[in-house]
Amino acid sequence: MAERKGASVKVVTVAKDSSGIVVGQSVVSCPSDPGYGSTAKWVAECALCLVEAPNVTGGVFTPATCKAMGYNLIDRLKKANMRFEY
Repeated sequence: MAERKGASVKVVTVAKDSSGIVVGQSVVSCPSDPGYGSTAKWVAECALCLVEAPNVTGGVFTPATCKAMGYNLIDRLKKANMRFEY
């Protein structure tokens, strides 16, 4: 339990072109437990984005494909103590 409470998560995504040259990088980090704390934040903030979005129709969306989320989701997650670097 103590190990879980002291854990954090950091995801680094690196984009390379066809020759292997790095053309972009992003970092997403959260100082809370990745198994429960961070996951709960992601799920709750995604749900709130969908509830607050006007005229969302369709079935199941991922955060990457749902236009209702976009930067709204990033803004909400920043307020929930997650960090984004580009």
